[in-house]
Amino acid sequence: MNIRRPLSLKHPLVLAAGAAAAAAGAVLLYFSPPGRSWYLPPCPLHELTGLYCSGCGTTRSFYALLHGRFAEAATWNLLLYPALLLVALLLFRPRLALNRCLCVSVLAVILIYWVLRNLPWYPFTLLAPH
Repeated sequence: MNIRRPLSLKHPLVLAAGAAAAAAGAVLLYFSPPGRSWYLPPCPLHELTGLYCSGCGTTRSFYALLHGRFAEAATWNLLLYPALLLVALLLFRPRLALNRCLCVSVLAVILIYWVLRNLPWYPFTLLAPH
């Protein structure tokens, strides 16, 4: 009996499909300013509660980054650059995703950032997307 194994994440077809999807998304975002495109919806949490999640501003941040406005990208979501570094690290060392300490640390940073960016006092107000 011939049983096929599922493709691994390191398989060239999986890597090529992932790279093509990322490139297509980047091209689409490059030509679609957030807030003016019907297919880039606002954050549901912010729409319902008025609170910023840890991902709020990420689409605008990527848009600014794609247009070479690096400082502006950081004002929309400060976690963008550490997140990109983490993604790059995980692409080269995927087994790190299984590291419990790393996973707990990333989750803690995301939760702390989520709380801090919703505090109404300076300097925490600088963490809100603007």
